[in-house]
Amino acid sequence: RFNDDLEGFLSLYNESDKAERYLRDICREKDILFNEVSFREDKDGILAAVKSRIARQLFGIEAQIRVLAAESDRMLQFARDYIRRGDDDVRRDAA
Repeated sequence: RFNDDLEGFLSLYNESDKAERYLRDICREKDILFNEVSFREDKDGILAAVKSRIARQLFGIEAQIRVLAAESDRMLQFARDYIRRGDDDVRRDAA
């Protein structure tokens, strides 16, 4: 589908439903307990790991690193927003 289009893969690949079904199937086949709560908590990271491994298979290690870096950027942005929100709450309480 993506042939040699790394940029297309990075921006368009989003088959989380398919990847989630695949993970559930593998757990069932291997008789591994699928913990729904844990999966929901870690879903974004798990699906990013799946995408990064697909990227490596299709395009090489650089593509895998780019997927992982993009996921890290999202997590850092979330952390920054969370910290700033906390700082605003502290300033408001102090006023």
